[in-house]
Amino acid sequence: HYGPDKRLEADHYTATVLPMAGRVRDLLVCDLDGPPAVGPDTGPPPLSGLSGGPVFAGDILLGIARQVPQQR
Repeated sequence: HYGPDKRLEADHYTATVLPMAGRVRDLLVCDLDGPPAVGPDTGPPPLSGLSGGPVFAGDILLGIARQVPQQR
């Protein structure tokens, strides 16, 4: 999302990898360690831009976010 000065703002999240959760589907499943930042009621959902974003563990790219389930 864009801030009041029209520059792009990016949020960073920490998550816990759930190694057995996506095993049958061959997916890496992560659970956010905290809730996403709350935005204005009129804007898009806080995690709407997460799909397609990189997922890192330190300096190592684990993969690309594919989807965010509605209940997450």
